[in-house]
Amino acid sequence: MYVQCPRCQAVFRVRTRLLTQAEGMVRCGECDHVFNAMDTLLAVPPEAPATPPEQIPLADLPAGPEGLDQDALARDIPSVLADDLRPSRRRPAASTRNRIGWGLGSLLLILALAGQYAWYEIETLYRYPVLQAPLDRLCTIADCQPPQLRDVRQVELLNRHVYSHPNVDGALMITATVVNHAPFAQPFPMLGVRFSDLQGRTVAARRFLPQEYLGTPLLPGSLMEPGAPVTVNLEIVDPGDRALSFEFEFI
Repeated sequence: MYVQCPRCQAVFRVRTRLLTQAEGMVRCGECDHVFNAMDTLLAVPPEAPATPPEQIPLADLPAGPEGLDQDALARDIPSVLADDLRPSRRRPAASTRNRIGWGLGSLLLILALAGQYAWYEIETLYRYPVLQAPLDRLCTIADCQPPQLRDVRQVELLNRHVYSHPNVDGALMITATVVNHAPFAQPFPMLGVRFSDLQGRTVAARRFLPQEYLGTPLLPGSLMEPGAPVTVNLEIVDPGDRALSFEFEFI
């Protein structure tokens, strides 16, 4: 059970059997005020007031019952264990410092997990153009090499033509346009050319390096930009009349 001092508003926990020994009279452990606990007996502690209660001057307090000897009454009040007469204190909530510490710790843990995921899945993430610049900065900080993406399935050969060389006997000219449909820049692939006969058997085949079909040396780090057409010019030996069809592939 709980009682509340009418003078200082302190709340105490008290045992019921002790109240009966002094007919409900107790002494406040905060201000030493003697009062009848039966008048303020509570089953649960009251909510703490939003503002401190107004202090009432001692002179304004009503006098006790006429003829009541307060000192004698105090001597007759049973002694109560310290735990029973100590004001009830609610456990304080976590401090702001603790909350900030937990918040920062959680944030650092999330960042660490995100960084670990990005490290193991960097090639997959790098395929998204919007993530390439942040990942490049991350690699600069972490002293790592950004992945070089490559997908030859996204490279298409357009407007291809094969015809006799106008200036060289027994040679063919091949012209075409190459377009990178991938959302990322990638290295120039090798170009394979295969001629076949009527039965589909290979008559002649050759692979060309990028500098061979581009006609100019490649600068270090040169890449096929997305959507930018690239002209292909090739000169090859005529495989003869048996070559009735041809096909290209990027390797």
